Amino acid sequence: MVLGLVAGSCASLRYYGQAVRGGAAVLVKRQPIERILQSGGDSLGAERRRVLEEALRIREFASRELGLPRNDSYRSVVDLGREEVTWLVTATPELSLEPVEWCFLFAGCVTYRGYFSHRAAERFAAALADDGYDVALGSATSYSTLGWFADPIFEPQLSWPRWQLAALVFHELAHQAFYLPGDTALNESFATAVEEWGLDRWLREDPESRGAARRAAQLEADFVARVLAARSELDAVYAASLPPERKRERKRRILERLSAAYLEDATSSSDDYPEGPVYRAWFDRPLNNAHIAAVADYSLWVPGLLARLELLGLDAVVAELEDLGSFTQEQRDARLTAWNEEAAPRDAESAPGSIDAPAGSVRLTSEAR
Repeated sequence: MVLGLVAGSCASLRYYGQAVRGGAAVLVKRQPIERILQSGGDSLGAERRRVLEEALRIREFASRELGLPRNDSYRSVVDLGREEVTWLVTATPELSLEPVEWCFLFAGCVTYRGYFSHRAAERFAAALADDGYDVALGSATSYSTLGWFADPIFEPQLSWPRWQLAALVFHELAHQAFYLPGDTALNESFATAVEEWGLDRWLREDPESRGAARRAAQLEADFVARVLAARSELDAVYAASLPPERKRERKRRILERLSAAYLEDATSSSDDYPEGPVYRAWFDRPLNNAHIAAVADYSLWVPGLLARLELLGLDAVVAELEDLGSFTQEQRDARLTAWNEEAAPRDAESAPGSIDAPAGSVRLTSEAR
Protein backbone atom coordinates (compact mmCIF):
# COMPACT_ATOMS: atom_id res chain seq x y z
CA MET A 1 0.00 0.00 0.00
CA VAL A 2 1.35 3.41 -0.97
CA LEU A 3 0.49 6.41 1.17
CA GLY A 4 1.07 9.89 -0.25
CA LEU A 5 2.48 11.69 2.75
CA VAL A 6 2.35 15.09 1.08
CA ALA A 7 -1.03 16.03 -0.28
CA GLY A 8 -1.62 18.14 -3.34
CA SER A 9 -4.02 21.01 -3.81
CA CYS A 10 -6.98 18.62 -4.16
CA ALA A 11 -6.64 17.54 -0.52
CA SER A 12 -7.79 19.53 2.46
CA LEU A 13 -5.36 21.07 4.93
CA ARG A 14 -6.80 18.79 7.60
CA TYR A 15 -5.96 15.73 5.55
CA TYR A 16 -2.49 17.08 4.82
CA GLY A 17 -1.91 17.66 8.53
CA GLN A 18 -2.95 14.19 9.67
CA ALA A 19 -0.84 12.55 6.95
CA VAL A 20 2.29 14.45 7.93
CA ARG A 21 1.75 13.99 11.67
CA GLY A 22 0.95 10.30 11.30
CA GLY A 23 3.89 9.61 9.03
CA ALA A 24 6.28 11.51 11.27
CA ALA A 25 5.05 9.59 14.32
CA VAL A 26 5.96 6.34 12.58
CA LEU A 27 9.39 7.50 11.47
CA VAL A 28 10.51 8.81 14.87
CA LYS A 29 9.65 5.48 16.54
CA ARG A 30 11.89 3.39 14.29
CA GLN A 31 14.39 1.16 16.09
CA PRO A 32 17.14 -0.31 13.87
CA ILE A 33 17.07 -4.09 14.15
CA GLU A 34 20.86 -4.36 14.11
CA ARG A 35 21.08 -2.01 17.09
CA ILE A 36 18.46 -3.99 19.01
CA LEU A 37 20.39 -7.19 18.39
CA GLN A 38 23.70 -5.65 19.42
CA SER A 39 22.46 -3.93 22.56
CA GLY A 40 19.90 -6.48 23.73
CA GLY A 41 22.31 -9.08 25.09
CA ASP A 42 20.85 -11.99 27.03
CA SER A 43 17.86 -9.89 28.07
CA LEU A 44 16.59 -9.90 24.49
CA GLY A 45 15.50 -13.53 24.70
CA ALA A 46 16.25 -16.34 22.29
CA GLU A 47 12.91 -16.21 20.45
CA ARG A 48 12.98 -12.45 20.03
CA ARG A 49 16.54 -12.63 18.72
CA ARG A 50 15.58 -15.41 16.28
CA VAL A 51 12.64 -13.41 14.89
CA LEU A 52 14.70 -10.25 14.41
CA GLU A 53 17.55 -12.15 12.75
CA GLU A 54 15.06 -13.83 10.44
CA ALA A 55 13.66 -10.41 9.45
CA LEU A 56 17.15 -9.28 8.47
CA ARG A 57 17.72 -12.48 6.47
CA ILE A 58 14.51 -11.86 4.57
CA ARG A 59 15.56 -8.27 3.89
CA GLU A 60 18.99 -9.36 2.64
CA PHE A 61 17.44 -12.04 0.43
CA ALA A 62 15.17 -9.42 -1.17
CA SER A 63 18.14 -7.45 -2.47
CA ARG A 64 20.70 -10.20 -2.98
CA GLU A 65 18.51 -12.77 -4.72
CA LEU A 66 15.60 -10.78 -6.15
CA GLY A 67 17.34 -7.52 -7.05
CA LEU A 68 14.97 -5.36 -5.01
CA PRO A 69 16.30 -2.01 -3.74
CA ARG A 70 19.15 -2.18 -1.24
CA ASN A 71 18.51 0.55 1.34
CA ASP A 72 17.46 0.97 4.97
CA SER A 73 13.79 0.13 4.42
CA TYR A 74 12.52 -2.84 6.47
CA ARG A 75 15.68 -2.91 8.59
CA SER A 76 13.96 -1.23 11.53
CA VAL A 77 10.91 -1.98 13.65
CA VAL A 78 8.14 0.27 15.01
CA ASP A 79 5.62 -0.48 17.74
CA LEU A 80 2.48 1.65 17.40
CA GLY A 81 0.63 -0.29 20.07
CA ARG A 82 -2.00 -1.45 17.58
CA GLU A 83 -2.41 -3.88 14.69
CA GLU A 84 -3.45 -1.24 12.17
CA VAL A 85 -1.07 1.30 10.69
CA THR A 86 -3.56 3.24 8.59
CA TRP A 87 -7.18 3.07 7.51
CA LEU A 88 -8.08 3.25 3.82
CA VAL A 89 -11.18 4.56 2.08
CA THR A 90 -12.13 3.42 -1.43
CA ALA A 91 -15.16 4.71 -3.35
CA THR A 92 -16.94 4.23 -6.67
CA PRO A 93 -20.08 5.67 -8.23
CA GLU A 94 -23.24 3.69 -7.54
CA LEU A 95 -23.41 2.24 -11.04
CA SER A 96 -19.75 2.03 -12.01
CA LEU A 97 -16.67 0.05 -11.03
CA GLU A 98 -14.37 2.97 -11.86
CA PRO A 99 -12.83 4.02 -8.52
CA VAL A 100 -12.67 7.61 -7.40
CA GLU A 101 -9.09 8.89 -7.48
CA TRP A 102 -7.29 11.24 -5.11
CA CYS A 103 -4.04 12.90 -6.14
CA PHE A 104 -0.91 13.52 -4.09
CA LEU A 105 2.60 14.76 -4.64
CA PHE A 106 5.07 11.93 -5.22
CA ALA A 107 2.45 9.17 -5.20
CA GLY A 108 0.36 10.72 -7.98
CA CYS A 109 -3.30 9.74 -8.22
CA VAL A 110 -4.41 6.64 -6.32
CA THR A 111 -7.74 4.90 -5.85
CA TYR A 112 -7.82 5.10 -2.07
CA ARG A 113 -7.27 7.67 0.63
CA GLY A 114 -5.27 6.75 3.71
CA TYR A 115 -5.72 7.97 7.29
CA PHE A 116 -3.73 7.44 10.48
CA SER A 117 -6.95 7.98 12.44
CA HIS A 118 -9.81 5.48 12.29
CA ARG A 119 -12.30 8.14 13.31
CA ALA A 120 -11.17 10.48 10.54
CA ALA A 121 -11.42 7.68 7.99
CA GLU A 122 -14.94 6.87 9.17
CA ARG A 123 -15.97 10.51 8.84
CA PHE A 124 -14.63 10.73 5.30
CA ALA A 125 -16.26 7.43 4.31
CA ALA A 126 -19.59 8.59 5.72
CA ALA A 127 -19.40 11.86 3.78
CA LEU A 128 -18.78 9.97 0.54
CA ALA A 129 -21.69 7.63 1.26
CA ASP A 130 -23.93 10.64 1.92
CA ASP A 131 -22.97 11.92 -1.52
CA GLY A 132 -24.22 8.68 -3.08
CA TYR A 133 -20.95 6.78 -3.57
CA ASP A 134 -20.37 3.12 -2.84
CA VAL A 135 -17.71 3.12 -0.12
CA ALA A 136 -15.33 0.55 1.41
CA LEU A 137 -13.38 1.22 4.60
CA GLY A 138 -10.54 -1.11 5.56
CA SER A 139 -7.30 -1.12 7.49
CA ALA A 140 -3.69 -1.44 6.39
CA THR A 141 -0.94 -3.18 8.34
CA SER A 142 1.85 -1.54 6.33
CA TYR A 143 2.54 1.27 3.92
CA SER A 144 5.22 2.51 1.57
CA THR A 145 6.72 5.96 1.12
CA LEU A 146 8.22 4.77 -2.19
CA GLY A 147 11.74 5.02 -0.81
CA TRP A 148 11.52 8.66 0.25
CA PHE A 149 12.02 7.42 3.81
CA ALA A 150 13.28 4.14 5.31
CA ASP A 151 10.01 2.32 5.85
CA PRO A 152 9.92 0.02 8.90
CA ILE A 153 8.54 -3.37 9.80
CA PHE A 154 5.73 -2.99 12.34
CA GLU A 155 5.82 -4.94 15.58
CA PRO A 156 2.73 -7.14 14.92
CA GLN A 157 4.30 -8.33 11.66
CA LEU A 158 7.13 -10.00 13.60
CA SER A 159 4.61 -12.50 15.00
CA TRP A 160 3.47 -13.58 11.53
CA PRO A 161 4.74 -16.82 9.97
CA ARG A 162 8.10 -15.98 8.41
CA TRP A 163 6.92 -16.64 4.86
CA GLN A 164 4.16 -14.04 5.30
CA LEU A 165 6.68 -11.50 6.55
CA ALA A 166 8.82 -12.28 3.51
CA ALA A 167 5.83 -11.71 1.22
CA LEU A 168 5.17 -8.35 2.85
CA VAL A 169 8.77 -7.16 2.44
CA PHE A 170 8.89 -8.27 -1.22
CA HIS A 171 5.58 -6.54 -1.96
CA GLU A 172 6.48 -3.23 -0.37
CA LEU A 173 9.99 -3.11 -1.83
CA ALA A 174 8.47 -3.74 -5.26
CA HIS A 175 6.79 -0.34 -4.96
CA GLN A 176 10.26 1.17 -4.64
CA ALA A 177 11.52 -0.72 -7.69
CA PHE A 178 8.70 0.48 -9.90
CA TYR A 179 5.86 2.92 -9.40
CA LEU A 180 3.86 4.74 -12.07
CA PRO A 181 1.90 7.67 -10.62
CA GLY A 182 -1.75 7.47 -11.55
CA ASP A 183 -2.06 3.73 -12.28
CA THR A 184 -3.01 1.97 -9.05
CA ALA A 185 -3.99 -1.29 -10.75
CA LEU A 186 -0.59 -1.60 -12.46
CA ASN A 187 1.37 -0.61 -9.35
CA GLU A 188 -0.42 -3.02 -7.03
CA SER A 189 -0.55 -5.85 -9.57
CA PHE A 190 3.19 -5.49 -10.11
CA ALA A 191 3.89 -5.54 -6.37
CA THR A 192 1.66 -8.60 -5.96
CA ALA A 193 3.41 -10.37 -8.85
CA VAL A 194 6.84 -9.60 -7.36
CA GLU A 195 5.57 -10.84 -4.00
CA GLU A 196 4.52 -14.18 -5.51
CA TRP A 197 7.65 -14.50 -7.64
CA GLY A 198 9.92 -13.67 -4.73
CA LEU A 199 8.07 -15.86 -2.28
CA ASP A 200 8.44 -18.86 -4.56
CA ARG A 201 12.21 -18.38 -4.39
CA TRP A 202 12.25 -17.69 -0.68
CA LEU A 203 10.34 -20.92 0.03
CA ARG A 204 13.17 -22.90 -1.55
CA GLU A 205 15.15 -21.81 1.50
CA ASP A 206 12.20 -22.42 3.83
CA PRO A 207 10.55 -25.66 2.60
CA GLU A 208 8.76 -26.18 5.91
CA SER A 209 6.52 -23.20 5.11
CA ARG A 210 5.65 -24.27 1.57
CA GLY A 211 2.54 -26.22 2.55
CA ALA A 212 1.00 -23.31 4.45
CA ALA A 213 1.87 -20.88 1.67
CA ARG A 214 0.40 -23.19 -0.95
CA ARG A 215 -2.81 -23.50 1.02
CA ALA A 216 -3.06 -19.73 1.31
CA ALA A 217 -2.56 -19.43 -2.45
CA GLN A 218 -5.46 -21.77 -3.09
CA LEU A 219 -7.72 -19.77 -0.80
CA GLU A 220 -6.62 -16.51 -2.37
CA ALA A 221 -7.10 -17.84 -5.90
CA ASP A 222 -10.62 -19.00 -5.05
CA PHE A 223 -11.47 -15.65 -3.49
CA VAL A 224 -10.10 -13.59 -6.39
CA ALA A 225 -11.74 -15.77 -9.04
CA ARG A 226 -15.14 -15.36 -7.41
CA VAL A 227 -14.81 -11.60 -7.09
CA LEU A 228 -13.48 -11.05 -10.62
CA ALA A 229 -16.30 -13.16 -12.06
CA ALA A 230 -18.80 -10.90 -10.30
CA ARG A 231 -16.86 -7.89 -11.53
CA SER A 232 -17.30 -9.05 -15.15
CA GLU A 233 -21.03 -9.47 -14.60
CA LEU A 234 -21.32 -6.01 -13.07
CA ASP A 235 -19.30 -4.45 -15.90
CA ALA A 236 -21.76 -5.88 -18.41
CA VAL A 237 -24.73 -4.56 -16.46
CA TYR A 238 -23.32 -1.05 -16.14
CA ALA A 239 -22.44 -0.93 -19.86
CA ALA A 240 -25.91 -2.06 -20.92
CA SER A 241 -28.63 0.29 -22.16
CA LEU A 242 -30.90 -0.17 -19.17
CA PRO A 243 -32.71 2.28 -16.92
CA PRO A 244 -30.91 2.94 -13.63
CA GLU A 245 -33.49 1.10 -11.53
CA ARG A 246 -32.95 -2.11 -13.51
CA LYS A 247 -29.18 -1.77 -13.19
CA ARG A 248 -29.56 -1.36 -9.42
CA GLU A 249 -31.69 -4.50 -9.21
CA ARG A 250 -29.24 -6.57 -11.25
CA LYS A 251 -26.35 -5.22 -9.21
CA ARG A 252 -28.13 -6.26 -6.01
CA ARG A 253 -28.74 -9.78 -7.33
CA ILE A 254 -25.13 -10.26 -8.50
CA LEU A 255 -23.65 -9.16 -5.19
CA GLU A 256 -26.11 -11.20 -3.13
CA ARG A 257 -25.39 -14.26 -5.27
CA LEU A 258 -21.63 -13.74 -4.84
CA SER A 259 -21.91 -13.74 -1.06
CA ALA A 260 -24.45 -16.56 -0.88
CA ALA A 261 -22.39 -18.87 -3.11
CA TYR A 262 -19.25 -18.46 -1.03
CA LEU A 263 -21.00 -18.82 2.30
CA GLU A 264 -22.83 -21.93 1.11
CA ASP A 265 -19.59 -23.51 -0.13
CA ALA A 266 -17.76 -22.59 3.06
CA THR A 267 -20.52 -24.08 5.21
CA SER A 268 -20.95 -27.31 3.25
CA SER A 269 -17.21 -27.91 2.71
CA SER A 270 -15.62 -26.74 5.95
CA ASP A 271 -12.56 -28.93 5.40
CA ASP A 272 -11.84 -27.03 2.19
CA TYR A 273 -12.30 -23.65 3.89
CA PRO A 274 -10.23 -23.81 7.09
CA GLU A 275 -9.88 -20.04 7.06
CA GLY A 276 -13.56 -19.56 6.24
CA PRO A 277 -14.26 -17.16 9.10
CA VAL A 278 -11.77 -14.67 7.67
CA TYR A 279 -13.28 -14.70 4.21
CA ARG A 280 -16.72 -14.95 5.75
CA ALA A 281 -16.16 -11.55 7.32
CA TRP A 282 -15.63 -10.14 3.82
CA PHE A 283 -18.63 -11.84 2.26
CA ASP A 284 -20.97 -11.66 5.24
CA ARG A 285 -21.81 -7.98 4.87
CA PRO A 286 -23.55 -5.80 2.28
CA LEU A 287 -21.10 -5.71 -0.63
CA ASN A 288 -20.83 -2.84 -3.09
CA ASN A 289 -18.81 -1.70 -6.09
CA ALA A 290 -16.00 -0.29 -3.95
CA HIS A 291 -15.29 -3.69 -2.38
CA ILE A 292 -15.11 -5.29 -5.82
CA ALA A 293 -12.91 -2.54 -7.30
CA ALA A 294 -10.40 -2.77 -4.43
CA VAL A 295 -9.82 -6.48 -5.07
CA ALA A 296 -9.28 -5.89 -8.79
CA ASP A 297 -6.51 -3.35 -8.17
CA TYR A 298 -4.32 -6.03 -6.59
CA SER A 299 -4.95 -8.84 -9.06
CA LEU A 300 -5.90 -7.44 -12.47
CA TRP A 301 -2.52 -7.75 -14.23
CA VAL A 302 -0.82 -10.35 -12.03
CA PRO A 303 -0.89 -13.34 -14.44
CA GLY A 304 0.98 -11.57 -17.24
CA LEU A 305 3.41 -9.77 -14.95
CA LEU A 306 4.22 -12.94 -13.03
CA ALA A 307 4.88 -14.82 -16.26
CA ARG A 308 7.24 -12.10 -17.44
CA LEU A 309 9.09 -12.02 -14.13
CA GLU A 310 9.67 -15.75 -14.37
CA LEU A 311 10.83 -15.42 -17.98
CA LEU A 312 12.88 -12.21 -17.87
CA GLY A 313 13.67 -11.34 -14.25
CA LEU A 314 13.02 -8.17 -12.29
CA ASP A 315 15.27 -5.65 -14.06
CA ALA A 316 13.96 -6.48 -17.54
CA VAL A 317 10.33 -6.31 -16.43
CA VAL A 318 10.89 -2.99 -14.67
CA ALA A 319 12.44 -1.65 -17.89
CA GLU A 320 9.40 -2.79 -19.86
CA LEU A 321 7.04 -1.15 -17.40
CA GLU A 322 8.99 2.09 -17.45
CA ASP A 323 8.55 2.11 -21.23
CA LEU A 324 4.82 1.59 -20.73
CA GLY A 325 4.80 4.75 -18.66
CA SER A 326 4.92 6.78 -21.88
CA PHE A 327 1.82 5.00 -23.24
CA THR A 328 -1.71 6.27 -22.87
CA GLN A 329 -3.82 4.42 -20.34
CA GLU A 330 -5.68 2.68 -23.16
CA GLN A 331 -2.45 1.59 -24.86
CA ARG A 332 -0.96 0.43 -21.58
CA ASP A 333 -4.02 -1.59 -20.66
CA ALA A 334 -3.99 -3.20 -24.10
CA ARG A 335 -0.38 -4.32 -23.65
CA LEU A 336 -1.06 -5.64 -20.16
CA THR A 337 -4.13 -7.47 -21.43
CA ALA A 338 -2.00 -9.11 -24.11
CA TRP A 339 0.52 -10.23 -21.48
CA ASN A 340 -2.31 -11.73 -19.43
CA GLU A 341 -3.57 -13.59 -22.48
CA GLU A 342 -0.08 -14.89 -23.29
CA ALA A 343 0.48 -16.17 -19.75
CA ALA A 344 -0.10 -19.83 -19.13
CA PRO A 345 -2.90 -20.60 -16.66
CA ARG A 346 -1.60 -20.20 -13.14
CA ASP A 347 -1.43 -23.45 -11.18
CA ALA A 348 -2.79 -22.92 -7.69
CA GLU A 349 -1.12 -26.17 -6.61
CA SER A 350 2.33 -24.73 -7.22
CA ALA A 351 1.80 -21.00 -6.70
CA PRO A 352 3.20 -19.79 -3.40
CA GLY A 353 0.41 -17.36 -2.74
CA SER A 354 -0.06 -13.64 -2.36
CA ILE A 355 -0.10 -12.81 1.31
CA ASP A 356 0.89 -9.68 3.19
CA ALA A 357 -1.28 -10.00 6.23
CA PRO A 358 -1.43 -12.16 9.33
CA ALA A 359 -2.45 -15.78 8.87
CA GLY A 360 -6.05 -15.93 7.80
CA SER A 361 -6.42 -12.34 6.59
CA VAL A 362 -5.22 -12.55 3.05
CA ARG A 363 -5.22 -8.84 2.27
CA LEU A 364 -8.89 -8.62 3.16
CA THR A 365 -8.26 -6.18 5.98
CA SER A 366 -4.68 -5.25 5.33
CA GLU A 367 -5.35 -3.70 1.93
CA ALA A 368 -8.77 -2.11 2.35
CA ARG A 369 -10.82 -4.97 1.01
